Amino acid sequence: MKIQKYGSRNWSVYDNSGNLICVTVYKKGAVEVVKRLLDAGTDNLPQPNINLDEITKLHKELKAINQKFTNMVRQFKATENTPHKAVLYNQTL
Repeated sequence: MKIQKYGSRNWSVYDNSGNLICVTVYKKGAVEVVKRLLDAGTDNLPQPNINLDEITKLHKELKAINQKFTNMVRQFKATENTPHKAVLYNQTL
């Protein structure tokens, strides 16, 4: 098994055939995953069939949605300090 950096903040664990097993926040967590898998003797179990292309596609969609949301929040904050005209309606019953 192999542990390596995953992105800028995370750590990944790969099996001997190069399949991704998990991603952890801390290297200590990745080391613990490897230790437990080796202790349990699960080093040679077949890997589940995961469609990484679908996961990548969903990740890109989530990033786009997050960017749109961030832009909306920025626009709201920019207009938050702008005085708004209040319109009052005289309603008679």
